[in-house]
Amino acid sequence: MAAALGTVHGATVAARPGESALSDGAETDSAVASFRSVCRLLDVAADFDDFVVGPLRSLTQADVGPDNCIVTEDGVKLVDFELAAQDHPLKDAAHWRLGFPCCGCAGAIPAELLDRMDAAHGTTLVQRSGVTGPGEGEAVRARAVWLCNRIVRLVDWDALDEDWQWGRVGGRQRMLALLAEFESAEFLPDFTETIRRLEHRLRARWPDVPDFLPTYPALV
Repeated sequence: MAAALGTVHGATVAARPGESALSDGAETDSAVASFRSVCRLLDVAADFDDFVVGPLRSLTQADVGPDNCIVTEDGVKLVDFELAAQDHPLKDAAHWRLGFPCCGCAGAIPAELLDRMDAAHGTTLVQRSGVTGPGEGEAVRARAVWLCNRIVRLVDWDALDEDWQWGRVGGRQRMLALLAEFESAEFLPDFTETIRRLEHRLRARWPDVPDFLPTYPALV
């Protein structure tokens, strides 16, 4: 799946770092601004500077997960591109690092397999496009933006007011797991501190809700 996604990204690269004035400011500003609103709602200080992921652009699926794959004799085929857009490819790659938050079968992926998925995606992206592979900081910022996106979406779906079940995992468990999973004091120290404050606030509100995802079903 990661290699198939890298193929799509590599074949549709629209900007190379240093060769385009494109930035993801608008997309990131929207996600981060909405996340700040969630922090204010919960009386959590959001003391971090705005950030962008980087200039690289490709066709992104924006709904990545095994639920949206078909395994054929010719390999894995990606389906369900109704949310597809031109965006940073590492926002797609953030999905497996965050436990496939868009899927009914959300689940944690073992660290060793995560590294293999990152490598398969990155290698294929570079081979198909010829661009230099994005750095670790770029990957962290992509995960941060996607985390903001999903937290806001869960709040919009009323997870703060009433828990609900989606597949194996409820809305509140998904939210706590997203917050607990993110760790990057090296690249985004102030954002990481905000995440920890928000996590602490929600843990206090929901002491009986697990703060982790079960292992993805196929890997149990």
